[in-house]
Amino acid sequence: MGSTTAESSDPRFVYNQAAPPFWGRWSLITFAFVCCGIAAAIILPTIRVGDGMEYYAMFLAWSDTSRPWMTEQSWAFYQKLFQSQTIGGMLDASTVKNMFPALRIGATADFNHFWFYSLLAAIVASPLKFVGIPIGPQSSFLLLHALIFVATLAVAQASNGWRGYWTAVILLIGSPVIWYFNKAHTEFFTVCICLMGLILTGRNQLVAGALMVSLAATQNPGLSLVPIALLAIRGFGNWSIPYSRWEVVSIVATVLLLAAHPTYYLLRYGVITPQLFAGGADIGVGVGTAYAWFLDPDIGLLPNWPLGIVLLVAGIYYYWRPSIRKDSSISLEWGLPFWTFIVVFFFAALISHISTPHINSGATPGLARYALWYIPLFYPCGLALLTALEGSDHGLQQRAAIGTLAIGVLATAATHLSIVQERYVSPSTISKLIQTYAPGFYNPPYEVFGARYSGVDGLAQVAAVVGPDCHKILILPPSSDSAIFVPDGCSYQSAQIADWVAKSQLGLTSPRYSRIDPRNPSVVKALVPIMIAKDYAFDTSGAGIRLIGWSSVEPTHRWSLGPSNAIELRLPSPNSVALCAAIRGGTYGPQTIGASVDGKQAMEQAANGETELVVPLGKKEGDTTITLTYSNPQIPPDDPRQVAFALRSVRIDACP
Repeated sequence: MGSTTAESSDPRFVYNQAAPPFWGRWSLITFAFVCCGIAAAIILPTIRVGDGMEYYAMFLAWSDTSRPWMTEQSWAFYQKLFQSQTIGGMLDASTVKNMFPALRIGATADFNHFWFYSLLAAIVASPLKFVGIPIGPQSSFLLLHALIFVATLAVAQASNGWRGYWTAVILLIGSPVIWYFNKAHTEFFTVCICLMGLILTGRNQLVAGALMVSLAATQNPGLSLVPIALLAIRGFGNWSIPYSRWEVVSIVATVLLLAAHPTYYLLRYGVITPQLFAGGADIGVGVGTAYAWFLDPDIGLLPNWPLGIVLLVAGIYYYWRPSIRKDSSISLEWGLPFWTFIVVFFFAALISHISTPHINSGATPGLARYALWYIPLFYPCGLALLTALEGSDHGLQQRAAIGTLAIGVLATAATHLSIVQERYVSPSTISKLIQTYAPGFYNPPYEVFGARYSGVDGLAQVAAVVGPDCHKILILPPSSDSAIFVPDGCSYQSAQIADWVAKSQLGLTSPRYSRIDPRNPSVVKALVPIMIAKDYAFDTSGAGIRLIGWSSVEPTHRWSLGPSNAIELRLPSPNSVALCAAIRGGTYGPQTIGASVDGKQAMEQAANGETELVVPLGKKEGDTTITLTYSNPQIPPDDPRQVAFALRSVRIDACP
């Protein structure tokens, strides 16, 4: 149907007027993407990450009791899901019940996250349940993500043709957000919904854009500023154009969605959001580290998304090229509402993020999951780049650029989908390179450096963390039972710098960076030999023994990491007695453990559970290294580490 003259000047009709048909080859390509997603979901392990158990629990509450809050009945359904072991890393019902004691009223309970995302999953699963094909929580969230993914591609293609379609593909498949497509977490949902809102706003569909973002705002109230701004522009900027019936319905829906989150918690608990009641938000606490969401090598978006840098730089360059700007057949002229969306969205997201007290959060493949919110803002850059490539007269350069983009998308997707467990207590490759070879170039936020280089989530029990260059050190205010973390490659161990760290902590009220000079005897004490016939516990920080390749200290043991690790000893000298090392601990499942002394095989022993390894050292003296290897290191449920042996104690004595 053609458009009338009145319609062509009415911004409400721009979407319909410019929309080419979605069905055809695009639907076949989309179907192929969905099939690949289904195959990946089947192949990849099903793992609970971060707040996933909350979303699963709220799904069960909606699906089985038609209530937004948890009851004894819904807790029973959750416990049944936990016992089924179909989702790795789940916590039992009793543990989850006690996570938010402030959010309990009588026999009912809520969570720190809103229930709307789980409600959508329950809604998409309900038709199948109605016809006798019930699906579980994980499959329901996957189905929800698939529908949102297809909807995003449809909106992008209908608005900007093949360029919009492939730009959306790049942003959703060729970015770190792909890691979340098979996980019950709101990141994939948020990015897709906000991307649709931006695209619709670019077509001057302000009410539709506001409705989309209001869906995301149910989970993240800070984004409410965006639909409010869009509705204000529609009302005051286009005041002479009457509202259509669809617009009126959509405005009402938008207002209801924006009110859902604060109204629910206000009626239940007297606060507009549970983060202000049960913890999880502190307004403006992270102003000084706002840059980290974009630039930090560990948690920032750009260092962890090289393809995003390409889109940003190339897109900005091509957008301002006169040849593109002057070509009236290329629609890259966005009006005030579009740029208002970008600016308001950026600052609304940033305000939410700088109010997050813990920036090194879990449920992530490496970078901060909150940094993913900014991915939709790359849409105009991607669209400008693909527009320039389409209009290129250089066929070879065009094919090379498209091939490079395709490789970048596939490499990004493959890299992130290969990450099974969440990663937030180990540094990225770029971060480690900087902190090893140019540590003075950048000082990360204290929480990020401390967690990534100590391997400990949270710094409450950390006194100091030495960087991989062995000179840079983060010193924290004193606390009881805190530990000092020194990398394996340094020439000293924690016990040798304990006195210097304690002196540096005097009067310290906030963390600070400093430097260590390993050659200064007042900083690093000389290493003394180990004592014979003395038990050294797994958490020892005494001189003469050093553990390399072991995890952080736990209450009763210390796990090995990976297929091998080592124990370095300084034995007494001179020595004329044949010595043995008795290494006590327990295995994670059956293991064949080999031991070598200074590179020479010394023994091999099969073990399953509690065991004692007796490693002959001979008449060794001075510095000696015992290297242990394991036949079957494994990754336990709800634990990103690869473990095999839990060390309890080491004792050096004369061989029996």
